[in-house]
Amino acid sequence: PALGSAMHAAVAAGIYPNIQAAAEKMGKLKDEVVTPIAANQKVYDRLYADYKTLYDYFGRGTNDVMKRLKQIKREARA
Repeated sequence: PALGSAMHAAVAAGIYPNIQAAAEKMGKLKDEVVTPIAANQKVYDRLYADYKTLYDYFGRGTNDVMKRLKQIKREARA
């Protein structure tokens, strides 16, 4: 979050013409291909299954816990 804020501040201050230029200079982005380790496939599958469960639980469906948490956050910042 701090780097993103700094990038937007740099654009607002006129140091960079746009956020893309700021990100190219300030960020540490690089093109890199990550190849999974075949021996870890079972672990990846287990982690992904848990990710999907959590995504479904927190992100959609009848459970609105994320909406409630976001509302609490908004109220705390007000």
